[in-house]
Amino acid sequence: MIPRQKPKSLSSVPAHPPSHLIETIPTLRVLFENELNSLLNFVHHGMYVKGQSRLRLTKWFREQARESLDHALDLGHVLHKEAAHISNYTVTPKACELDHTSPENVIDSIASHESAMVDQYAQLAQNARERGDLVMEAFAMNKVFEEFRHQIETSLMSRRF
Repeated sequence: MIPRQKPKSLSSVPAHPPSHLIETIPTLRVLFENELNSLLNFVHHGMYVKGQSRLRLTKWFREQARESLDHALDLGHVLHKEAAHISNYTVTPKACELDHTSPENVIDSIASHESAMVDQYAQLAQNARERGDLVMEAFAMNKVFEEFRHQIETSLMSRRF
């Protein structure tokens, strides 16, 4: 008879974040909120697209929303792993006041947001490098690459209009 194993408990998750991550957690939370904000904006703007490029733009907004969701989930997992609480955040679409009849305005707003995200992830990577946290640095550099790719996609999309 095989002995029955005890189920793993949640005790493997630390009760408090390690001291070297205390300064990183606020940055991770801001990035998490910004990714959720991006998700809301992409979904919101996708509903307002009109005209001859509607199908292509709607598809592009949906793809970008999925990628923002993936990024937010990745950040949420990192925060949870580090025993950081991720509730008590407020996410509201910040760019919804834009003129929805102009895809150029929406895409320009997205381009500036993507640029800010690259800078935030690069700062996270720099802070991780200074602390010698190779895992966090690799995570942040991967996100820098993905956000930079989003910048290129946004730039290409803006050229079509």
